[in-house]
Amino acid sequence: MFSIIVDEARCFKEEQMSIVLRYPENLHPQEKFIGFGNCSKGRGSTSLAAAITDVLNNLHAEGMVMIAQSYDGASVMSGKHNGVQAEIKNSTHK
Repeated sequence: MFSIIVDEARCFKEEQMSIVLRYPENLHPQEKFIGFGNCSKGRGSTSLAAAITDVLNNLHAEGMVMIAQSYDGASVMSGKHNGVQAEIKNSTHK
């Protein structure tokens, strides 16, 4: 099982997204910085969710259970009906 922590930041003229995985190892929480992704081309919930899903697929996390998602307060990220959070949740529960 794991959880994701995602945040966006503007760097010069580029919008970047950082992704961190949090998971247990021998009953101790671990955090691993996965990297930055350029999300300047599409900052809508569908584009951001697709970028996160691509990262998770590249890590072969498909068989693991995502138990939590943590985003900044922007509605595009944490909106429970139309945000990235909802899109990720719906894509992992198909």
